Amino acid sequence: MPFGCDVRWRAGRAFVDSVAGFAVAVALHARRLRVAGVRPGSVVAVIRRNHADLQALLYAALRVGAVPALLPLRLGRDELLDCLGALDRPHLLLDVGGVVRLDGAEEAVRSRCGRVFTLSSVDESTQWWAPPLPHGGEETQHGSTPERPGTSSGFGPGPGSGPDEIVTYDIATSGLRLLLGSELHTLAHQLTSGRRAQGPGADAAHFDFCTPDACATVLGSLLHEVPFLALTRTEPPALEVFLRDHRPVSLEAPAEVLASWAPLASAPTMPFSSVRRFVASDGLLDRRTVRTLLGASAARRPFFVQRDARRKQVVCVQGGLPAPARPVR
Repeated sequence: MPFGCDVRWRAGRAFVDSVAGFAVAVALHARRLRVAGVRPGSVVAVIRRNHADLQALLYAALRVGAVPALLPLRLGRDELLDCLGALDRPHLLLDVGGVVRLDGAEEAVRSRCGRVFTLSSVDESTQWWAPPLPHGGEETQHGSTPERPGTSSGFGPGPGSGPDEIVTYDIATSGLRLLLGSELHTLAHQLTSGRRAQGPGADAAHFDFCTPDACATVLGSLLHEVPFLALTRTEPPALEVFLRDHRPVSLEAPAEVLASWAPLASAPTMPFSSVRRFVASDGLLDRRTVRTLLGASAARRPFFVQRDARRKQVVCVQGGLPAPARPVR
């Protein structure tokens, strides 16, 4: 089943473009975390550029019994330091973006974290405070044999599967939020309920992969076996190519981003022609833009969903007219 990203990434030697590939990425990350000394009950904080791999790291931490803490790269350096201080000496994983964000605060980071690693080599000047996360072999250094990819219940259908505890960052309160597995499962079912009835085709979504909604959407796609395509780039030319090549049936993004994509409605390639469900989050979309997007779809009875976090409702608009709202949380 397709599970891909517009910015391609590898798990081992292969590109991740399916749920099976995502499972391989989770298994490889989990193996590396074990070799790095992560144990059940540890906290694994991640600061990296927005990408679907954040979700693979989340499930890798859960697979080894740790608590993942996803911190958005958009936070300022002092805000990130405050979060790390509140997490009680976590293991910290960084990519190049995370290293740059914490530049000049290396000692402060080390004083707040148990160990600090980069996901891959950055440069020699970074090695002294954030060496690369070790690569796991066929056997971990502790003598246990890692599970084969896809054999764990770290994600997938079935009662009790999926997350236990996840730490995310709540923009509304400017603080950390503990999300229990039961809450996340409920949210996942709410956000993807009825999706299978829409027929074949993938869901494409652009959002901050550190947020509860992003975690729930990805989990819902895995639980309901819905093909999923993660969008990290927002430039209209890149989106046009991506939509033309993949033709998703659902497209989700913050309202501001959807509005910036609306001019593509008149493109000769008809990039929105396959989209039956447009979803706006993190803001309100005006009616003119809604009509533009709906008019660019060639699907039968396309509709628009406006998520309203304040009222905890979803408002559906079909043919430019609002339908009754239904609760989502």
